[in-house]
Amino acid sequence: MVAPASEEEIRKITVKIACRVHRYLEKRIEDGGRDELSEKQPLLAKCYAASIRYLSAFGLSSGKPLLRIIDPQGAIPEANDERTIMGFNLHASEAIEAEDRAGLERTLRYMGRPPLSKERLNMASDGEQLILTLKSKWRDGTQKILLSPTDLIERLIALIPPPKKNQIRYHQPGPQ
Repeated sequence: MVAPASEEEIRKITVKIACRVHRYLEKRIEDGGRDELSEKQPLLAKCYAASIRYLSAFGLSSGKPLLRIIDPQGAIPEANDERTIMGFNLHASEAIEAEDRAGLERTLRYMGRPPLSKERLNMASDGEQLILTLKSKWRDGTQKILLSPTDLIERLIALIPPPKKNQIRYHQPGPQ
């Protein structure tokens, strides 16, 4: 049986991840932001960049921010979470034993679910835009986003994993 990771182990791994990502980003800034993806797949790189900045990547509204519906009373105050380090939070509460087929199936079904629920995507009153209701409010109170069909496709493209890259990382703790 695998013992769950201790708070200290999770903290050490989270610090390591945060430092490596920050180091990578600093190197990218020094290199002028050039990377292999931008050179080989410029449209995909543009979708990724726009998605993380909440901008539209293509069309008439290219480079413009997405319209958001914000509830000021719904803003969530910044939480002082000890597990969040430099903006990173490692979720490591689920361990599945090799013989636990039901647990493995439950996890795989969870990972294989669609990126968004069709119940949360509705047509706006203009008949051309889409309203995406967020699963949970953002810290600033944003609860809905107004998207064009192209903007939605751009965001879905950004969710597609790059070829030949593992999306699941396995960790086997050392001997106790």
